[in-house]
Amino acid sequence: MAEPITTEAPTVLSGVEADPASHAAAIRSAADQLDFSAARVYAIPLRTRFRGILVREGVVLPGPVGWGEFCPFPEYDDAEAAGWLATAVEQAVLGWPAPLRDRVPARLNLQLHKYIWGADTQSV
Repeated sequence: MAEPITTEAPTVLSGVEADPASHAAAIRSAADQLDFSAARVYAIPLRTRFRGILVREGVVLPGPVGWGEFCPFPEYDDAEAAGWLATAVEQAVLGWPAPLRDRVPARLNLQLHKYIWGADTQSV
């Protein structure tokens, strides 16, 4: 039987207490460990317009425990984008939190006839 999925927030985020003030202080301290001049900008073309854009742009930041990614959408103001940057800093310096589970139960249904005979074929 599959494990129940919990929606409870973890009490620890990347080894930092979940208290917002202490977490914010840890992120500010972590940002001092990054070399922002080593950041790399990317632009990936999209096949379909998404949120009014055809190119997804962002920045990856190398850090002591891995890479962080910062890619807010163009309509975000500075305050909203700051949260995305804090997440990238956390990824690169503090790392990811321990997983809450090792699998996620999922169900997948495929209409195989569309793959075998083509999507436009009818009465199969």
